[in-house]
Amino acid sequence: MTPAPASSVSPQHVPQHVQQAEPLRWTQVVLGVGAVAASLYALKALLVPYAQDMYQAWHARARAQREAEAAQQAALLEAVQAMKACQEEVKSCSQAMVQLAQSMKEQAAQQAAARALE
Repeated sequence: MTPAPASSVSPQHVPQHVQQAEPLRWTQVVLGVGAVAASLYALKALLVPYAQDMYQAWHARARAQREAEAAQQAALLEAVQAMKACQEEVKSCSQAMVQLAQSMKEQAAQQAAARALE
């Protein structure tokens, strides 16, 4: 191998022609906008029904929970009203028993007084 002559220029030092970027063409812009629009439409077609289903499921769960709470509240209210009615009935029965006991005492006292007179 023979060494390269000193007068030759190495390929690293040769200035390379720098190409300028081509300007954006209107067809490229239209294609880009079309691709973005198609992507957005596909996203809407795929994700919107999924999001709607999720919202409807959440809304149904929330409604069911509210209805269950309302039913529980109604059952508790009904139980409290029944307990108050029972309490009133027990109160009236106990008052009747007290009156009966008093009348029995009076009758016993009258019978004792009648026996004492005999």
